Amino acid sequence: MLGKYRVISIVLLSICLASCGQQKNTQETTVQESVTTVEQSKSTNFQLGKGSNQFNTVSFNETFNNKSVVAHYAEEYPDFIPQVLSEDGKLYGSVDHVGILEIDLKTNQSQLVHEMSDATVSHQWVRAVNQNWVFFEEFNNSKETANFYILNRTTGEVKTVKADEKMPMIHHITAFFTEDAQLVFNIVKDSKKDTSLNSLHLLDPTTMKEQVIDQNTFSPVLFDGKLYYIRYDATDNYSEVVQYDRKNGDMKVTLTHQSATEHLNQLLPDKHELYVSLGTDLKSGTIYHVNQAEKKYDWVYGYASTGFIQQNHLGFMSYSATDTESGRYKTPYRLIDLQHHNKYDYDGSMVFLSEKGMAWIAFKKDTKEIPKGETFRNENSEIHYVEFE
Repeated sequence: MLGKYRVISIVLLSICLASCGQQKNTQETTVQESVTTVEQSKSTNFQLGKGSNQFNTVSFNETFNNKSVVAHYAEEYPDFIPQVLSEDGKLYGSVDHVGILEIDLKTNQSQLVHEMSDATVSHQWVRAVNQNWVFFEEFNNSKETANFYILNRTTGEVKTVKADEKMPMIHHITAFFTEDAQLVFNIVKDSKKDTSLNSLHLLDPTTMKEQVIDQNTFSPVLFDGKLYYIRYDATDNYSEVVQYDRKNGDMKVTLTHQSATEHLNQLLPDKHELYVSLGTDLKSGTIYHVNQAEKKYDWVYGYASTGFIQQNHLGFMSYSATDTESGRYKTPYRLIDLQHHNKYDYDGSMVFLSEKGMAWIAFKKDTKEIPKGETFRNENSEIHYVEFE
């Protein structure tokens, strides 16, 4: 089935490789300079509410498992590491030192959509997918460099977005495509000395024109037609949520928070509401609903993650919980619904979300019977896929 299991995430460690033989494209890069910013005083402008995890426990099997399609793994690619689920039901991931694999979870057909040609590449990671494009990163451990590419799903053509980007081993990438097929990606280089290394980019895949929107940023999301992201000043322990209008370039600060113990660290939207998390790092925190009318944060949920956090616009959030939380032999995963305050009694492995469906890895046996690194094998687990109604 699928080979070695690795817990690496959308917001966690990004170690991905470099594909040789691809021609580098020249991009026009501009930095947004003329913007309209609403000035805010450096203090929390929203009151913090209190609460506890009062979520309804819901049967995962009755809600999803019994309606799912079981997709077979690609036997000829034993080291496939699933990473991103597309809206049209295709699961993308990397095959060690081979390339990028696509599995159609509806038809059980698979194909290698990109072959690796550089033997020095250490790791490969698919970052974002839409109906036309695949955005991926390749990382070289020895050189500590990352190369970013965009792949045309129809023609197979690969274009270089960024080449030989100096990158520390630990870095975080958030990426997604907008409804008009623009690529948004945020690079966070783990450096406490220089937060200006963190930057938010906007790319037009057709023209390859790139724009740096802002610095000191992370956790960009689309909500109500606008781009939202967090801007953080580690020196002043000051964080804020910024609203960016892609049509006219206007920026507006909508939330501010100053604290020596926590900062705004995650944005999570659903179709109707915006949620924000306060925490000390990118792995844990307390989620609040942003109550714009009453200028307060309404307490929703507290979480502690080992690093794998994913969400979509329907309000679902999946994350890798700590082993001590459940005592399970392998990393436990949690699935919650912020909109309806439901938590599911899920006991499988990694969960992958899109705006139209969900895929997950279901165990076939007790986790104690599955050796380390062998989760993705036919005898140990299977992929399930379900489309949201």
